[in-house]
Amino acid sequence: MAEKKRSVGLVVLTKVPEVGVVAVLQRRGKFNPEKLADGKIKESYPGGCQVTCHGRVELGDDDEEAALLREAQEELGLEAAHKLLVQNRGRLVKLVEHRGDTEDATTFGIFMPDPDFLKLIHLGPSSGGLELLPGSEVGNICHLRDFDKSTGVTDLDVIAMYYDERGAVRLAFDKLVPKG
Repeated sequence: MAEKKRSVGLVVLTKVPEVGVVAVLQRRGKFNPEKLADGKIKESYPGGCQVTCHGRVELGDDDEEAALLREAQEELGLEAAHKLLVQNRGRLVKLVEHRGDTEDATTFGIFMPDPDFLKLIHLGPSSGGLELLPGSEVGNICHLRDFDKSTGVTDLDVIAMYYDERGAVRLAFDKLVPKG
């Protein structure tokens, strides 16, 4: 029996002046250099959105939080990953823990009241950029699988995500936003 794939993700919420609390999402780019080893380069569902960072747990990762730190460093840069996950370690909340037949996935969340960490982000080469999604717009997220896998989302006014990631974003707003 093949070993299950495991993945981790992070939803970051922050408060932006004149907008309010937003989820920091990452757009999928048109190519993914990690696929070069498989002889491919095109990303599936380009233009779609995902949580702030997401990736596989790999051999050598001590646990999910170590894998999350490595993924954040790869996708957001060292300074942003350190600010989010090292300096604020005790504030990380487990939002979703999915255990499936072929894959396990855990998504964490954190609320960063000061948006200055956004200045530290240095996106990786497969990123299509960041999107700031207000909580009032979560219900408008489209299902990514309703789009063509190779063409993806061409209208950048549309936010489309996989259902499990949309659920994690919704939970982040429910669980992480300070009341009052």
